[in-house]
Amino acid sequence: MTRSSEHIQQQLFDAITVIGKCDFPDQWPTFLDTMVRQFQQLSTQNSFQSINGVLKTVHLLFERYRYEQKLDELWLEIKLVLEKFAPAFTELFKVIEMKNIFDLLYVCIKIFYDLNAQELAEHFEDNLTLYMTLLSYANQKLHLILNMSGRAQLHLKNSSTNEEELFVSKICNEIRWFVTGPTLCETMNLGHA
Repeated sequence: MTRSSEHIQQQLFDAITVIGKCDFPDQWPTFLDTMVRQFQQLSTQNSFQSINGVLKTVHLLFERYRYEQKLDELWLEIKLVLEKFAPAFTELFKVIEMKNIFDLLYVCIKIFYDLNAQELAEHFEDNLTLYMTLLSYANQKLHLILNMSGRAQLHLKNSSTNEEELFVSKICNEIRWFVTGPTLCETMNLGHA
């Protein structure tokens, strides 16, 4: 799937999303293990298009965490996802200097938001410095922003804005020291949408 053309990948993403809504995680217990294994293999091969495919796939399943009602069943599923997926996801975030940095970063931010929309997960709280530093202007990895296309900037701007709003509204005290400087959007002179 991850080696297919973008058009075929989109059809596969749609199919996985439909199946996942019904079967994940109870009827599809191996899905996360397969995705993590695929993800780790692709990371060592520097196959960024394929990594992006895996990220988009899991994002489509995780996206519902943003809006579903806080029930024990949802929390158990998020806990399972965090235990299996978050460590591999964090490893990718550490090596985000990639050829297609903005496409990957865009999907990473969306997944980060998916997994933390209900409440900041302990794993991400423990690694908050890594995530927030990557999204801050002070990080040298983001100097490339100024030379990237408007499309990438727009996508990144919108995701960063959602992510910032999530933190400001839910965990302001925990991240206040991260957001005292210019935000990613302000750095790009794009403002908030």
